Amino acid sequence: MIKRLHRAACTLLCLASLAATAAPYEEYAVAAQQFAQLSTAAASQHGMPRRSDPLTAQVLNTLADHKRFLDTQNFSSADMSSLNTMCTQANQIVIGYLLYDLAAKVDKSITDPQRVAAAVAAVGARNALTYQDEMTPVMAFNLRCQARQMPLLAELTKNLKPEEMTDERRAGLEQIRKGLMQAYLGTAQSAGTSDIRFENRRQMMSAMADVTPSFSQVLDLERREAALKFWLMQAANMPPEFSTQYQQVITALRSTQCDIICSISSK
Repeated sequence: MIKRLHRAACTLLCLASLAATAAPYEEYAVAAQQFAQLSTAAASQHGMPRRSDPLTAQVLNTLADHKRFLDTQNFSSADMSSLNTMCTQANQIVIGYLLYDLAAKVDKSITDPQRVAAAVAAVGARNALTYQDEMTPVMAFNLRCQARQMPLLAELTKNLKPEEMTDERRAGLEQIRKGLMQAYLGTAQSAGTSDIRFENRRQMMSAMADVTPSFSQVLDLERREAALKFWLMQAANMPPEFSTQYQQVITALRSTQCDIICSISSK
């Protein structure tokens, strides 16, 4: 989901201006580079950076700091390319944890695509639990980062001439919608999963509640209804501590307002 969402966003935003206020993006890039160096060092010891290391914890906290890099910024269309780069950097960190040691864990003799996909998913599921404390804050940041792109994407789309809404852009929109659906389904499922620490579930539910007004408006009404039904089915498994965030998501998904991106067919 995460890789698909970023690839699709890049497809849709690639024609935007490269001008932007450099400072926050540069600071985030420095932290991402520090993490890359920590990953290289950890790989030499056959592992991934862990929060038990104070420097790793500090760098991960920086990379997850949405108040610093997102909440205090006023983004415009000029920021789209730089904002997408920052989201991609967060995404790559999450993907790195999810797919850690993939080559060693997946039997290279398997050639059936479905079996390969199942093996990759199993590795990702194990790593998601093992590295949940490292991944979750950055994943929550990534959701919020993606949400900041949605109004800019809507503005860009609104200004496109009919002939500029190409098949490539429609395909990008379809990939974004698929990615958002997976984010909705995954967050709802994980909220009631006891194998995931409560604080990590809380962070993801808080992020989803924050971003769902932006995300839901990108979904076409059919997908929005499907996401709503799935979330309603999860009500019995939802911890009572998440009731406020749960209702925020439900309220946004129940909206039938459909304009700009929502109204565009992705086929």
